[in-house]
Amino acid sequence: MPNLSTTVQCFSDGAWDNVTGRGGMGWIIKKQDGATLLQGSSQRRYVASAMVAETLALKEAISSATNAGFTDLLCLSDCKSLTDLITGNSSVTAIQGILHDIGEMSRSLNSISFSFIPRIKNEVADRLAKAALVVVSPISVML
Repeated sequence: MPNLSTTVQCFSDGAWDNVTGRGGMGWIIKKQDGATLLQGSSQRRYVASAMVAETLALKEAISSATNAGFTDLLCLSDCKSLTDLITGNSSVTAIQGILHDIGEMSRSLNSISFSFIPRIKNEVADRLAKAALVVVSPISVML
């Protein structure tokens, strides 16, 4: 069971430009009371699909949280198909490697859980991901 007093919320979102193939990833880490602890975004030149961008954003959120020393994570995404893939038994070949990386990072945590949230509750990560599509270099901010 996660320790609710130490659990942080990891919001993530991916954006994908199907014309250029570029992907933008955004993430924000908050305390349970809503206070922002970390946020960041990055861009990749070649991303295969919107699902890959979503998965990469989740991976970056988890990596940033673990690098900051957090060990109890609640990962929140507005991509229902991604949360269904993680919490279910289905698989998508294009993201298997990224999901494997997420699994490996998760081994060092006390707890991790994944949940779908409506886009309206993920607006900050969404803005970061979309802004990353036009930014040349990655942005990471510790608040």
